[in-house]
Amino acid sequence: MNFNKQKFNATLAENGMTKKDLCKILNLNQATIYRKINRNGDFNRKEINKLVEIFGLEKTESFLFDENLQNAR
Repeated sequence: MNFNKQKFNATLAENGMTKKDLCKILNLNQATIYRKINRNGDFNRKEINKLVEIFGLEKTESFLFDENLQNAR
């Protein structure tokens, strides 16, 4: 599956969050967050679980991955 940067950024905006807020929540520096977002979303399991928790999502794929690829599984 491919990371969907547009969905991810939209999810941040919908939740009134900035990338700086995300840095604090995930305890990562800004360069690391930008690398993870811009280089195909190499978030680790702990970070993904935290993102799902803070966004109140049931499925990680709903904001991290392309739906077309998700349905192909």
